[in-house]
This record gives sequence, structure tokens and C-alpha cells, in this order.
Amino acid sequence: MIRELVLILLITVSITSLNVYSSLGYKYTRSIVLYAPAVTSSGSGVLSKLKLTIAYPGRGYVYFSAHPLTELDTQATARVAALVASSLANKDYYSYDYYVVMESPSMVIGGPSAGALMTIGFLALMLNTSIYSNITMTGMVNPDGTIGPVGGLKGKLEAVASHGFKVFLIPLGERYVTVPNVTVKRFPWGIFRRVTYTHIDLVSYGRRLGVSVIEVSSIREAYSYFTGYNFSINYSLSRIELMDKLYDTLTNQTVCFLENSTEYANLTRELIPQISIWYRGSIRDLVREVERMVEETRSYLDNGYAVLAFNNGLKTLYRALSTYWLTLYLSDNADQEYFIEQTNTTLIKSYNIVSSLLDNNTYTITYYEILTTIYSKYVDAREYFSKGVNALQEGSIVDGIDYLAHSYSLYYDISSWSRVIDLFNETSVFQNMSKVYDVALVMYSIADSTTSYAYTLAEDLGVRSSYLDKAMDYLDRAHDALFENNSIDLTGESILATVYATIAVHKMFISNKSVEEVLVKHVFMEARVCLEQLSIVNTSSILPEYYYIYAREFMEVGEYSQALLPALLSILHSRKDLLIVSYSGGVVLEKTNPYTTTPPLTPNPSTSPSVLGYTGLSTEFKWFIYGLVTGILVSIIIVVFVKSYREVSTKREFGGSEQG
Repeated sequence: MIRELVLILLITVSITSLNVYSSLGYKYTRSIVLYAPAVTSSGSGVLSKLKLTIAYPGRGYVYFSAHPLTELDTQATARVAALVASSLANKDYYSYDYYVVMESPSMVIGGPSAGALMTIGFLALMLNTSIYSNITMTGMVNPDGTIGPVGGLKGKLEAVASHGFKVFLIPLGERYVTVPNVTVKRFPWGIFRRVTYTHIDLVSYGRRLGVSVIEVSSIREAYSYFTGYNFSINYSLSRIELMDKLYDTLTNQTVCFLENSTEYANLTRELIPQISIWYRGSIRDLVREVERMVEETRSYLDNGYAVLAFNNGLKTLYRALSTYWLTLYLSDNADQEYFIEQTNTTLIKSYNIVSSLLDNNTYTITYYEILTTIYSKYVDAREYFSKGVNALQEGSIVDGIDYLAHSYSLYYDISSWSRVIDLFNETSVFQNMSKVYDVALVMYSIADSTTSYAYTLAEDLGVRSSYLDKAMDYLDRAHDALFENNSIDLTGESILATVYATIAVHKMFISNKSVEEVLVKHVFMEARVCLEQLSIVNTSSILPEYYYIYAREFMEVGEYSQALLPALLSILHSRKDLLIVSYSGGVVLEKTNPYTTTPPLTPNPSTSPSVLGYTGLSTEFKWFIYGLVTGILVSIIIVVFVKSYREVSTKREFGGSEQG
């Protein structure tokens, strides 16, 4: 009987071992160890150990553990890294869970400077490529796949050199840094400290330390240095153009904007003699600016730049209306109540449009993405109205009228986009509406991380950015949407917050026009890749295409700085749509031979970190072996115990008979 029980126990333990890991929901995991340079509070460089793991199949969860401590922006960076890596690898973000374990000799790990390295690690795991052991990098990862600026580069370079690395990648535009030098002199009556600043060329300084310092602008570029592989991008789409019916709609709407703007300008000129002589010169200047904008918009239309013309025409209408209303007030032809009532009428119309769209419970991709934009514009109109009323009550007439005119003109924008929805008759609808909320939370997390870091940078640099102000306003609105459980508005506000925060970061560190053009071209290229991904799954992508064309038209007229915003909007809307449809595909890698990334022949484990190899055996088979061994050991223990028990029992029985 005991033998049968032992056999059953052995079989049970072995079978159970087969399901131990499967019960966690993962078929396999992959891990890699990298070393991220960091700086202590004193400015000295250290290396943080970074273990990254992806687990399949997952649900898009990101788990972060740090020793001893970490700041919140470091944890939030891991989610951005996971999203960007999955996008570049053409993998469904929700197919994996992501684990980050960070250990550092520094008491507190802070900042997103390991974000780019996390992205490289996740990307290598997803694409199953190894990483050279003599290379590392620093830099934040932006949601568009670019590498953002970080601090403490001198200390980080010194830490990299002291640990045997030969290649150190840094963000584009940060080759030259300024570091403080503190001189301390002691006198009998006290201590005198003097701080001077030295400009350092990190490339030259790295050469003296035996390290090749290389500036990189994007994760794609950095990946080639880390792995020796380039992404092969095959553009299957021809030149992306607006659909004829969308092109006609935008063109017709722009013509209406220009007609209204011209009428407002003419009416303003007629009223100029009725206003005080002190204001006539200023009003004439405003009218001339409106007329200049009208001609500029017409030129865009004549050259086929429909998106550029539409947006410029809307701005022209707003400026013309604001100028006309101001002149009405100065000529005593209208009072404050008139402007408030006029704007309130359009605000009600905007509300009715949004309400009717929300009543539709059947969402397609096009419907969903345009609705997020319309809802955000409606919230804009509502806020401008509130600001306008408050400004008028405080006696700021010019600002009040300007805010109200902006709110009024947004009705035309909202109305135009509501018509666009009617142009497309999609049949594919969301099967699971809860996915919309999950995606909204991801976009919100990215917005919070990006905006928080942009704010920290601005504080450290002592600068103020209008882009950052807008980002923080949109993030506040995203907070409200989250509290109200409004996934539509949460998505739209989060995307806008992310875009403006990303631009703020770029603007704070990139002043060189040629560097800016390189950056914009990369972002524009990434937007095109995202459109290719959407085309593979036959997903309608109106907004991503619209913003992509908008960016391209800016670039074609030489306005690279202006092209950054629509290019970022194209990427963020594409990634939102790809998350919705759970897109997953493949990539083609091309082998390269970067001269700086040859791994050392005999790496020293104490100074040169190495990559953990991928699991040679499947996870299921490993757990089977573990369970089998455990079962055998348990069985042996039981057999030995039973055998010993029988021997003792036999001796007792034998001894008892003798005594009897």
C-alpha cells in the first residue's frame, strides 16, 4: 500500500511541476542585464545594474523594482520604454508583461536617463538579438522614439570609462557640456569657495579616457550600435495623400474661412473712423496682418497644401474675428454682453455636436480617433470662453475679446471635423470597449511621465516654456478626465500633453537649426513607419495621415520647426490606434559593422558587464526538469523513511516475542 502511495505522490509532483510556470500565465520569459550610468547627489558617476525581462503572453503590465530607492519618473519611464520598444519591434504591446529590476550604489535613483537603455534592452529581447558587452548609453526615451537630453554627462562618462566600456552613446546635441569647478581656500578667519565653469567636449574627453563618445538621435540609431543591426524599412505605401473627398472638404471649408475673414477685415476698416484716433494705427496694423494671413492661406491652397491651408485659414478667421470684435467695442457698436452671448451660442452648438457623437455606442477606429480630437477642441472652446468672461470681468477687455473670439472660431473647427466623420463608412467596430479605457490609461501614463520630466528640466535650467505651459494645462485636463472616467477625453488630452511636453524638451536643448532638422526628419520618418504598420492591418488612419501630411507640407515650405508638432501628433495617434487593434508583425534587420562596437575578446567580468544570454531550453521544459528532480528527491526521502520505519517495527516485534 505504501509503495502505491509513493508512486502516486511521485507522479503527482511531476505533473504539478509541469504547470507551476504555466499557472503564472507565461509560456516563456527572456531576460537581459545592462548597466546604466548614473550620477550621485555629489555629481560623481556610478553604474546601476539594470535587469530587464519580458514575459509572454502578458497583458501590458509593467513591473518595476529598485534598490535602494527610486523616484516616480524613473518608474514611469519604464512604461514609455516598453511602448516604444514594442512599436519599433512591430509587436503588440499587450502581448507581454515587462519587468525592470534596478540596483544602484546611489542612495536614490532618479530621473529618466536610463529610459533609452531600457528601450534598447526590451527591443533586443523582443527581436532576440544579442548586445555588445562594451557599450552603454544614457538618455531619456521620448514617445516618438527620439532620445532626449539628460544631465551629469561628465560624471557618467568617467564611470563608463572606469568600468571598461569602450563606447558611450549620448543624446544628440549634448556633446559640449558645462561643468562647475569648485576651488576651496582655507584661511585662519574662514573658508573661501570659488565656483568657475568649464566647457568640455565629451568626444575629446572620452578619447583621453579610452572611450568613443557618439551622439545619437533615436532608438533606431542607437540599436545599430548596440547590436550591429539596422532596421530595414520597406515603404510599401506610395506617396501618402488625402482622400479626394477629404481634400475637397478641407478645401471648401478653407474657402469659407477666407471669405469670412475677408468680410471681417472689410467691416473693420469701415469702423476705423468711428474709433479714437489713438487706436486707429493699432487696428490698421491688425487688419493688415489679417490680410497678409489671407493671402498666405490662398497661396497654400493654390500650391495644393490643403492641410496647411485649412489650419492657417482657421487661425486667420480667429484673428479677423478678434480684430473685428475689438473694433466693435472701441466704436461703441457692441458691449461685453454681446460678445459673451455670441460665443455662448456657438459653445452650445459645439456641445450638441459632441453629445450627438457620444450617443453613438458603435465606435470604429476613425470615429474614435476623430471623436477624441473633437472632444478636446470642445474642452478648449469651453476653457477659452471661461477665460474670456473672467478677463472681461477683471477689466482686461483686449484679452477677454481675444479669448472669446478663439472659443467662437473653434466651433468651425469642431463642425468641420464632425463632417469628416460622415465621409467614411467603416464596418469594423470595436469588439471590446474596455480596451479603449486601457489604451487611455497607457497614454495618460506616458503623458504624466513626459510632462513631469519636462517640468523638472525647466526648473533645473531656470527657463520657462510656452510649450510646457500648454502641456501642463492638457495634463490637468487629463487628470479631470481620469477622475470623471471619461476615456475619450482622457485619450485626447493625454496625447496633447505628451506632444507639447516632448516639444518643450526638444526646444530647451536644441538651438542649432541643423540639429533640429535632423530631429524633425527622424520624427517624420517614424510617423511614416507607423502609417505602414496601420496599413498592414487594414486600419483606417485618418488623423495619423492628416497630421503626417500636415508635417510634410510644413517641411516642403521650409518650416521644419513647425513640422515637429503635427509629426508627433501623427505618431501618437498611430500608436493609440495600434494599441486598439493589438497590432503585431515582424521586422527585417540588416547586419552592419559599426567600427566602434566590436566586443572585447576577453571581457573582464569585474569591469566589463556582459549580456545575459537567452534561455536555451524552453521555460516549460525547465520547470518539468525542476519538478521531476523534486519529485524524485521527495520519493527517495519517503522510501528511506518507510524502509527505516519497517526495520524499526520488525525489531520491536522480534524483541517483544523474546520477552514473552
